[in-house]
Amino acid sequence: MNRNSKCEVKQNGRWHLVSVNDALELDTKEDKRCPTCHGRVRLHHKGGVTPAHFEHREKHEGCPQCHRYDGGKVRLHPHRLD
Repeated sequence: MNRNSKCEVKQNGRWHLVSVNDALELDTKEDKRCPTCHGRVRLHHKGGVTPAHFEHREKHEGCPQCHRYDGGKVRLHPHRLD
């Protein structure tokens, strides 16, 4: 399973963990964030063999769900969404 297959979506002032597929189906302009570092994410539809997933809008070396992860201690994003 793709490790970036779930994200958090803000609805009614609260964060909810949902699948990226479900988040893509929501007709909302609400923020979406990484459940690990709380950084803002961009959602991507399934394409070919690549499943629906998210990518960090601003890369973060402190998150294992980002391809720039430095392998060290997991840290919250410096521009996290609260």
